[in-house]
Amino acid sequence: MRFRRLPKKSEIKKVYLPSTATEYLEQGSIDEESGERWLGSDVSKCLRFFNKAYSNYIQAIKLDPKLLDAHYNSVRLLLHTYQTFKRIPSGHDIAIENASLEVVQNISDIRIAYENSLERVQQLGQVPNDLLYNYAIVYLEWLESQQEEQDDESSLSVSFEQVVEVYDRVQGIFQNLLNSQMEELERFVNDLQNIDTNNFSGGDIYIGNSSSSSDKTKQEELTSEEVVQPTDLFETVLSSYKLIQSVYENASSNDLIQTVSQSVAPLLQINDNVANELIIKYSESSHVNSMISNITLKDVNELKLVKLNLLALAETNIFRSLDIWKNDNEIPETLPEKFMVASDSVQALLDRNDINLLTVNSQGTESDKDTFWKILTFQNNMLKRAQELLNEQMQLQKKSNLQSEDLGSLIVQVSEVIIARADIELQRSSINNYSSSVNNHSVLMTNCKNLLKNAINIASLNGGLRERMMVKINREQCKLEAVFRLCILENRTSIEELDRVMTRNKWVNELPNLKKSGLYDDFGLNKIIVP
Repeated sequence: MRFRRLPKKSEIKKVYLPSTATEYLEQGSIDEESGERWLGSDVSKCLRFFNKAYSNYIQAIKLDPKLLDAHYNSVRLLLHTYQTFKRIPSGHDIAIENASLEVVQNISDIRIAYENSLERVQQLGQVPNDLLYNYAIVYLEWLESQQEEQDDESSLSVSFEQVVEVYDRVQGIFQNLLNSQMEELERFVNDLQNIDTNNFSGGDIYIGNSSSSSDKTKQEELTSEEVVQPTDLFETVLSSYKLIQSVYENASSNDLIQTVSQSVAPLLQINDNVANELIIKYSESSHVNSMISNITLKDVNELKLVKLNLLALAETNIFRSLDIWKNDNEIPETLPEKFMVASDSVQALLDRNDINLLTVNSQGTESDKDTFWKILTFQNNMLKRAQELLNEQMQLQKKSNLQSEDLGSLIVQVSEVIIARADIELQRSSINNYSSSVNNHSVLMTNCKNLLKNAINIASLNGGLRERMMVKINREQCKLEAVFRLCILENRTSIEELDRVMTRNKWVNELPNLKKSGLYDDFGLNKIIVP
């Protein structure tokens, strides 16, 4: 995600006792950089530096309300902190210790902060595109957080009307950003081409090395300024696609899909035009100036994947959606994300149609159960393939003497996929009065338990010498989730047993998360009473 900070300047020196708005702004930037350096090894120290930086940005605003960079940096840091640390469980020691810091805010409060900041900046008569982009990202984060909390009985579910309201508020920002960024990129490329063309015109041919040196200087002058690169445009269009994706995912019934498709069509067309332009002209396979930051093959596949996902989400027939994934030839079969997104996409359609284990068992027909079984089987096959591909990547990383920063993240991904497969096998084993489920119950339950044991073993692996602290926390969380599930299935649910296996604080914090899924209720989960 793009977060532009103040540029480093050689003349900026550490200000021990800042007194002016500019000095507070500079000190905030220094403190923030210090926090980034601690991010990999000491999260609490990182957060304390971030908090100092935030306080300095706020003080700069108080001293000079017209200081645009202070407004931008203060809310940017709130969003950056949220995105960096949102996966820390609320009951984790780090979350508890740092909950009172001003820079640690929930996404709803950050949304309000951005509203206020944007209003003040608009009064100044100059609104940076980066601020508008981050403003849109805040709403995407808010939508995602609302989706995650929908099953929490203590939280109010977001209505589809609210989702549409967010879309209407943000889609115009993305349209304007995409149009303006594309124009800026084309101007930049044209300027570079004009410089190259001058190498072969008129008297320049006889100047020799001085002309080449002059043109190189001109190119450096162009790129030293803030210019839009294809990578910037990629981030914007990808986020714009994800806004559309959120609307489809939040549609509560198939009856809304036609309306959704009509509403998002203008933005979708702009997105497709920009994405195609990036892929054709500004990917690594394109022949462009070396000063251009091309999008990578990974970026190209990510664009293709989000577009394919939107096609699948726009379907009202879940089996046609499955066919879209099965018949795709555009995205490489070696890409694990393809199979993980396919499973998530189908899950969104299950949620939209209120198809789950509870509804199928309580009111489902034989046909409903057959449909549910086939979809679960598809999801399991997708995740199994993703697991195989991720495991191959993990084994390659382990051969690099544990020096890779990616190893820990791969361990987390593999663990998450295995846990998701265990949940699917549990559902397949629990469809009442359905022959495939009843006849294979014992095998499926064994599969489920073995998958959880595998997840525990994987999550316990060494994340490497360069594993970042946040990745380590996520890896430990995966292990905790797998251990708790296995305890429930093996009927180790007494307070004493859970305390011994997991410790009181950990299982108490994990209990409500597992209750949300509703998958383990029949195995004594609801009988566990917190002392």
